[in-house]
Amino acid sequence: ENVIENVIEKLTKNQQLILAQIKSNPNISIAAMAKALHVSSMTISRAIDKMPFVVHVGPDKGGHWEVVKKE
Repeated sequence: ENVIENVIEKLTKNQQLILAQIKSNPNISIAAMAKALHVSSMTISRAIDKMPFVVHVGPDKGGHWEVVKKE
């Protein structure tokens, strides 16, 4: 748990907010996150790309987000 806390401290504010959105709704879309955080979908995509421990499982429509532990 301590490792995850250390990682979260190093995230940008947007990345922390994205993580919170995913935690509250793993099925949330990038578009919905962008709308909720008042940023563009591209901003969300770029931020997620820099978080290798956040993965999207399943199809674009109907899939879900998972936060995986880094090895």
